[in-house]
Amino acid sequence: MKHGMRLGDYLDLEWFLEKDRPSNPLDVLDRDRKIGLAAASDSVPEELHASYWLAHRRRADGAGLPSRSLRAILFALRLALGIGGILAGVALTRALLLYSGVEPVNVSVFLLLAVFPQITFILFATGLMVFRGLRATEAAIPLRPLFDLFWSRPGSLSPQAGFVRSLCLRRGWPARMLGWEGLRLAHLGGLCLAIGSLAGLVVSVAVTDLAFGWQSTLKVGAQGMHSLVWVLSLPWSWLPAQWGLTPSLAQIEGSRIVLKDGMEALASADLVAWWPFLCMCLLAYVLMPRLVLLGSAHWMLRRLERGFVHPDIS
Repeated sequence: MKHGMRLGDYLDLEWFLEKDRPSNPLDVLDRDRKIGLAAASDSVPEELHASYWLAHRRRADGAGLPSRSLRAILFALRLALGIGGILAGVALTRALLLYSGVEPVNVSVFLLLAVFPQITFILFATGLMVFRGLRATEAAIPLRPLFDLFWSRPGSLSPQAGFVRSLCLRRGWPARMLGWEGLRLAHLGGLCLAIGSLAGLVVSVAVTDLAFGWQSTLKVGAQGMHSLVWVLSLPWSWLPAQWGLTPSLAQIEGSRIVLKDGMEALASADLVAWWPFLCMCLLAYVLMPRLVLLGSAHWMLRRLERGFVHPDIS
């Protein structure tokens, strides 16, 4: 149904309906009849009557609405997760790129700590979204503890915030919609973490003189490392090789760290051949999937909002 109503609109609708319950039914009926006549006079389509009624009620009694309370909470959480994610990503990357000029940055450690864990979280988040999308009943609200920070003292909440809290703690449409909103917030934080990680790597390469190499106590030769690099670079293998986004076998051989030999035996061209590959790993395996998940959570929330019909206005 193309009624254009969203979670905040449904909360305000429920708020006004709740306020009408103790009122005189005749007064409520007379008021709604006048709003209905005004909607007919303005040629409002039938599917938009609820939105028209809500807009009229907001103009008449819009001082302090549940949607404003929820909007303030979501704004604070988006700001905290966005800034926190970027700072955490930058801090993670900078910690892994510490370089004293004695030993190159270990590419293997960077992949193990900056790329692979985020891929694991993305796979888990994808499974959670599929589970929530297929499940007919309510599931737990993601990031519920963060919402509880704002709702930890019910007695100190405004009537509107308390109303939002009571609705979202129940089972039903508020919990389902807030669940998708929570997933959207989680993916926003993950996306900002990926942006911070990539930005930290690019800025570090731009303003410092970094050298990259690889080592392993396992019996993994340059050919084995090249096979791993070849697999990881498949998403961008169609791009021109001249761009240097993937180190060659010769560059991999030339950047292997052997502690007893030190850095003197390593060529500078081989030591700087890794950073485009690491950037592409963050872009292809972390940032882009996070962007897709964020868009998917947004789409699922909007689909749920479009398809929902409030029982009191159906």
